[in-house]
Amino acid sequence: MTTPDPLIEVDCAISELRRGAIVCVHDGDNSLLMLAAEALTPEHLGQLTRLGRSAPRLVMTGTRANVLG
Repeated sequence: MTTPDPLIEVDCAISELRRGAIVCVHDGDNSLLMLAAEALTPEHLGQLTRLGRSAPRLVMTGTRANVLG
């Protein structure tokens, strides 16, 4: 079995986020579920809560936080 190209996997994840899908990012034993904030709905929030091991959190870049005030 061949190892997938990491750059292709990142490109696919970005495409999925842009279309509003939940994406799972993993590195060894750690994983995290991601969703673009613009795509968040009550249904998506429920899915993230059920699928995740902890409560959903909002994560953003410092630049984005400064723009939002």
